[in-house]
Amino acid sequence: MPISFRQNVWEDVGAIYLVAGMVLSIPLEASYVYAICFTWWNVGLGIFSIAGLLAIATIGVYAIVDPILRTLFWLPSLLWWIWMGEISFWRWLGPGFYVPAPVFT
Repeated sequence: MPISFRQNVWEDVGAIYLVAGMVLSIPLEASYVYAICFTWWNVGLGIFSIAGLLAIATIGVYAIVDPILRTLFWLPSLLWWIWMGEISFWRWLGPGFYVPAPVFT
């Protein structure tokens, strides 16, 4: 019976950890969607250039991969942010809101 209880406790802790990571990845995903939309708006028809398509593809890859990584590794990332202290908590939470928009001429 105690082994089963321990296993259930660790499963619950793991589920809580993953749910917290998923909740923290929502602002991350929203910030990357914002960055993509702002890039499209700022670039206009220049988006169809090689540099514009590369910028959108790069942000798109970040929008797909980063929330998965944030879900799995949010606690080490948060501890690293607390220890380093170089950026604000809001920038850690949604980095896409702080990306400078590319300007193509």
